[in-house]
Amino acid sequence: MLDTVFDPQIVKKKNQTDLSIELINGSWIYLYGADKPDYLRGPNPRGVVLDEFSVLKPVIWTEIVAPIVYSNKGWAFFCFTPKGQNHAWKLWLSQKDSPDWESSFLPVSKSRLLTESDTTNIKKSLPESAFAQEFECEFLTGEGVVFRRVTEAIKNIPEVHPEHPHIFGLDLGRKLDFTVLTGFDRTNNHMDFFDRFSIIDWDLQVQRIVHTLRSFNNPPVVVEANNIGDPIIEDLRRANVKVIPFISSLQSKNNLIKKLSIFIENKYISYPDIPELIEELNSFGYEITKSGNTKYSAPEGCHDDCVIGTGLAVTQLSDKPIPLSIAPIYNFDWTPPEKTITLDPYF
Repeated sequence: MLDTVFDPQIVKKKNQTDLSIELINGSWIYLYGADKPDYLRGPNPRGVVLDEFSVLKPVIWTEIVAPIVYSNKGWAFFCFTPKGQNHAWKLWLSQKDSPDWESSFLPVSKSRLLTESDTTNIKKSLPESAFAQEFECEFLTGEGVVFRRVTEAIKNIPEVHPEHPHIFGLDLGRKLDFTVLTGFDRTNNHMDFFDRFSIIDWDLQVQRIVHTLRSFNNPPVVVEANNIGDPIIEDLRRANVKVIPFISSLQSKNNLIKKLSIFIENKYISYPDIPELIEELNSFGYEITKSGNTKYSAPEGCHDDCVIGTGLAVTQLSDKPIPLSIAPIYNFDWTPPEKTITLDPYF
């Protein structure tokens, strides 16, 4: 990269090991990673370029770079795409009209870097919020950029009616992950059951799941069908559980998240104030891959069990609750793949 960016005529010396270049005028340019902020405390630069500032740790600017730059009467250049209303947004908002700062705002509708046809195709493949943030440079409200108006869907309905038609979603845990079981009353689309647990012994998990479902008159449960879920589906069916398999793929998971996002934002569903669920919904994010696809995930080191468990149940919900006089229709058809699968769900 160093060879392609700088004209060889202005380069006096370069070092590919420590990623540095000395220019013919005596200036030095260094490239540093920002994953370990304390490693940036040694250098004493005159100017700093902070790339992807919106995803960097705030302390890199406030506690490390800013004191150096201000004391050197130097400069700082911030490049970033918005990532919610975080530290980058606060800096932009506070300094964009300052005479001491220069700012530029370049959404795709202004830059024209993409053709109208390209823009239309991208809009079709992305959630509205993703396009607004990644291409129109909008600072979206809320901590999460996938699920919006999360707290507005919180509702306290203490009465639980096990006799009502229900749909459940089951996200199975592996090793250190949690298993999450959620249940929605189909007459009001409210989550009236939530269980999150970590039990290594699979037989105990099955017993706990079966016991819960039987207490709700054995309603259907949506389970992900993959290398982990396939043998589990068979175990649950042997226990007379009505399993709806969710065929897992990048597209199907994206559709699951999109539908859950729409149902939360429009308050088609409601749920109690469950701290683990609310935290996961608020922190759940996405990234645009090099191929242009959208990949949804929880932040590194965080869980998404509650999100997926809820989303699996919501795949079977409609935007309007079903009256008691109408029986829901489900598709239970599923053929397990013809391949050898280990019966240990944790390996």
